[in-house]
Amino acid sequence: MGYSQTPMNKSKTISATDRPESTAPQQPALFSGPAQTNTIVRVFGFLPDHKSAVVRYFSQIGRVQERFQSTSNWITFRYTSDSDAKKALACHGELIDDNCRVGVILAKTMAG
Repeated sequence: MGYSQTPMNKSKTISATDRPESTAPQQPALFSGPAQTNTIVRVFGFLPDHKSAVVRYFSQIGRVQERFQSTSNWITFRYTSDSDAKKALACHGELIDDNCRVGVILAKTMAG
């Protein structure tokens, strides 16, 4: 007759770009806002006996302007540049000292 049929068993691969915009996952803007907050990262998730290894590791990533060491299991580093902070953020989930996996997030303040 004057129309074509498409087979019903044809599958289509859906990529993230095919999703409607309202359901697409939103990525946080890590480096927007005042420049001074773009240099602060918080490292967490390590045991107290790994604290010195964590400080040594993240101090080698870039030039640390300031460091705040909590009494808990996190340390905040203020780097002198955004690029050093980005390098530190890229270490999220890294294994430090062969048996200590850490998390790294962008922080707004040095303490708390």
